[in-house]
Amino acid sequence: MARPTLFVDAHLYAAHGPLQHSWLLVEAGRIAALGHDAPPSAPDAERIALDGAVLAPGLIDMHAHGAL
Repeated sequence: MARPTLFVDAHLYAAHGPLQHSWLLVEAGRIAALGHDAPPSAPDAERIALDGAVLAPGLIDMHAHGAL
């Protein structure tokens, strides 16, 4: 199983609006937690500093017209 990943210092676009200086924790390929201010203690997680970069959902549209 892959290590958890903790993204820190992101400009995060979440369902309830944008969050600056936020963090996002991914475990087993899924978002486990997110928030702003101080990130959680996750000593086994790979920590990735985004330095204020935007972190947003992929928003893939699975519905396509005219494919064939």
